[in-house]
Amino acid sequence: MINPVPPQASFFEKSKTKITNATYMMVTSLKLLAANPVAIVFPIISATIISLLTYIWMNKMYSKYGVHIFDKGLKHIFSGQLSPNEKEALAYVAILSLLFLVFVVGFIGKIVRTVVYTGLSHYIGKILENEKSSLIQSFLTGFSRIFAATFWAIISTIIKIVVSNLQNKKNKGIITALLANILGDFIKVGWHMLTFFLVPVLAFESLGLFDSIKKSAQLMQKTFGESAVAMVGFSTISGIIKSTTFICISIIFGLLALNAYVGIAIGIIVTIFVSAVVKTTKVIFKTASYNLATGKRTGPFKVNDLKNSFSK
Repeated sequence: MINPVPPQASFFEKSKTKITNATYMMVTSLKLLAANPVAIVFPIISATIISLLTYIWMNKMYSKYGVHIFDKGLKHIFSGQLSPNEKEALAYVAILSLLFLVFVVGFIGKIVRTVVYTGLSHYIGKILENEKSSLIQSFLTGFSRIFAATFWAIISTIIKIVVSNLQNKKNKGIITALLANILGDFIKVGWHMLTFFLVPVLAFESLGLFDSIKKSAQLMQKTFGESAVAMVGFSTISGIIKSTTFICISIIFGLLALNAYVGIAIGIIVTIFVSAVVKTTKVIFKTASYNLATGKRTGPFKVNDLKNSFSK
């Protein structure tokens, strides 16, 4: 049962209640996922596509520029005795690695995740409404919003670059850097609030991107005011779970196999699976919250629980 946050409670008590509520909502989401385990296919496909793109990019980069310098080992790279050709190749590797982070992980990854999670939200929405759900239909629904997802990725990338440049402390005084950092955080939080319901809106409403963002903001303001603490709790819990899982699995299997690399590899695989579960529960919760905001069925989520999970 979700407990409302008492307005007179201390900061510690409020934080404890919010985390407890988020845990309860995550458990409810996990129960729905356990009853419909095929839903986890969506984030796994997303991770697989991004991993495949990563492999292709890195393989091409390594075979063209890095093979001659990396084969000699890291000691040679940091020795300061690289030939002019090796320095040029290393510069290309550095530039291409930066482009990889911005373009593949940031931009392309955002498109893939938005398309896949839109499909997942559509699939979960049908389950919550007690209607017949279809993986293929949901995937097609997500893919049909690829143009909106592309524009969304462009806008998100621009905002990230602007915030990053704003919070860059280089050549700034202490006061200026502090104000810039606060402003950057304010922009990030505000953007998150505006787009909280974007994925389910894309899944269920035939709107363009800007109208979808507007609708998302209206739903947040109308139903939950100015707070999205539930997702903050979700993020906190998921971060703890993923970090703890990776460390524990790496240590345990590393000791059993007497090989640290094996332990780390297994830890990464298990962490990816746990991450897929956590991301699915987030989409489940957002979709249930969207259904509440639009007057639809919320399945196993009780209306008062959803409302209280967003209390300030």
